[in-house]
Parts: sequence; C-alpha cells; structure tokens
Amino acid sequence: MCRLRLFYECSDGKMGFAEHVMRYEEDIAGFIKHWKTGGRMVITEHIDLV
Repeated sequence: MCRLRLFYECSDGKMGFAEHVMRYEEDIAGFIKHWKTGGRMVITEHIDLV
C-alpha cells in the first residue's frame, strides 16, 4: 500500500492537500494524471506504508 499526498492550490489562493491510500496494483499513474487535469495538482508526494 502507498499513500499519495496531493498538494494543490485552492480557489481562494491557499494551498490545500488530499491524501489517498492505494494498492500498488491500482492505476497510480492514471490517478495522478486525473488530478493534474485542469491544473488542480501542484505537487505529488509518495509515501510508502510498511
């Protein structure tokens, strides 16, 4: 399992983030691509869970 922490700019100009826990077998690249749509995501930080 891994946790994706997605940082983005909110409509009011402040920074926000969302966290999603996913299995490695899931389409992680597709999920990140979806969040990049429309310029929502600024930074992705991958965190491995042990």
